[in-house]
Amino acid sequence: MLEKHSYIVDASDLQLSKLLLINSRQSYREMAESLGISINSVHKRVQNLIDSGIIQKFRTNISLGAFSGIQVIIFGKTSLFSLNILKRNLVRDNRYYWVTFGAGNLVYIGAYLHSIDELSEVVAFAKNAADLSEVIVGIGPSFPIPGKINDLDKTDLQIIRELQYDSRKKASEISSIIGISAKTINKRISILSEKYLVHFTIDWIPNKKSDILAYLHLTIEDDYTPAQIESQINASYGENNVYCMQFSNLPNFLFSVWWVDSFEKLSKLRESIQSINGIKQIEINMMYDGVILETWRDKFLHDSIKL
Repeated sequence: MLEKHSYIVDASDLQLSKLLLINSRQSYREMAESLGISINSVHKRVQNLIDSGIIQKFRTNISLGAFSGIQVIIFGKTSLFSLNILKRNLVRDNRYYWVTFGAGNLVYIGAYLHSIDELSEVVAFAKNAADLSEVIVGIGPSFPIPGKINDLDKTDLQIIRELQYDSRKKASEISSIIGISAKTINKRISILSEKYLVHFTIDWIPNKKSDILAYLHLTIEDDYTPAQIESQINASYGENNVYCMQFSNLPNFLFSVWWVDSFEKLSKLRESIQSINGIKQIEINMMYDGVILETWRDKFLHDSIKL
């Protein structure tokens, strides 16, 4: 296996990664215009992120909302010492999509539920698989989705399947495989996007680099909302903040992912963030290993093509 080469990541790489996490099918020209850099620079940066192992796949998912599904994050202390052991335990259930190990034996596990009725079972399985203690469970917010899974016909599913592990695949390539015109494919892809039936994203693993990936737990004052704090973070610290996540069952909590190049930078950011009005407390957790898992959403695509 070829060793991933060393690559120094800068602010433009993080912004590029954020654009691709939101929509990995957008053109190099669109990304170049958003970042204020050349198309050639975008192309080189993307290739470097791939070569260094930070971008592992350009992925297409049927949106969780189309299934009326729910995202949850489970985190706590583990007695396990190996990510591979935990991965082997979790893959016995295809509802878990992501797991990350951090300092102090902290582990984060992401899961996709078909419905809230599965919550107790999913949490219990994760606690057992990771031997977790001090568990916190965050339930992702619900969003209205105009499109549902039954809106997808066989051709839509064929297109999504071709894009599943390569969201940037050209319509002309798909056309030669499924036998309809590239123009029709592009039109269908646009409709799928407009109805929020698909999400074009990337499998993004920044812990393959020497930079620091930090998960921040922000406790919010009662007079403020997580949304207000997230807005301030995005406005002032977008250069280092990857994304924030709010939980419907934790109204005074905001989960935030940060990517920095030194502990000194992280320390300064902590001091600065602590000064934001509305933040009561900050807990920083350093992450050092992670993996993305296949789930029932991926299996649905495979099974649907066989029908």
